[in-house]
This record gives sequence, structure tokens and C-alpha cells, in this order.
Amino acid sequence: MLKSLGHEATCAENGAMALDLFRQALDEGWQYDVVLTDLWMPVMDGLQATESIRKIEQEKRLPRVGIVGFTASALLEDKQACTRAGMDAVVTKPVQINTLNQALFTFAGSGGSASS
Repeated sequence: MLKSLGHEATCAENGAMALDLFRQALDEGWQYDVVLTDLWMPVMDGLQATESIRKIEQEKRLPRVGIVGFTASALLEDKQACTRAGMDAVVTKPVQINTLNQALFTFAGSGGSASS
């Protein structure tokens, strides 16, 4: 879906790998336009990954990257947990292409790079 919308994506199998990719990008002198994360990933979930990214941004005084969380849960508690962790938006699965496109446009513009 991301490619069909004109975006380049870097994929991670879990939250810990996503955090490593985020750090690696910073070490190389660039930052992702948007981070897409699942709420319930193995090793490190999306909440922990988001909190870690926000901590790095604060420590390094970086601009805030847009973080969009995806969840199969429509529970208010899960959406509130995403907001508390620092996610900018929460999308309920199954993801509709128009919803994904709107979230990406909000944080990455018409094209860019996303980490998921």
C-alpha cells in the first residue's frame, strides 16, 4: 500500500528493530518522515518503541517525527495508551487505503520515507 501511494518504506519485524533503524538513521544524519507502528509487536511493542523514540527526540532536541499506531482494537483504553505513549494518530485495522493516505499526508506530505 505504501509504495502505491508514492512512499518509500523501511520495514522492521518488531519494535526493537524499528528503534534500531530510527537510531541508525539519526547516526547517518537523517530522520524518518513518519513512523508507522503496530500496537502489539513482538520483542518491543509499539507503545514502548514510541516512548523510546520520544525520549531520544527530547534528549537530542530533535523535531518530533509523526508516529501513527495501528491496532485491531477499537477499545478506547488502547487508543488512550497510544496517545499517552506519544503517538500522533491511531488507525484501527483493517486499514483502508484512504485512511492510510490521509495519515501519511498529515505527517510525511506527498511522498517520503516511512519506517514500520
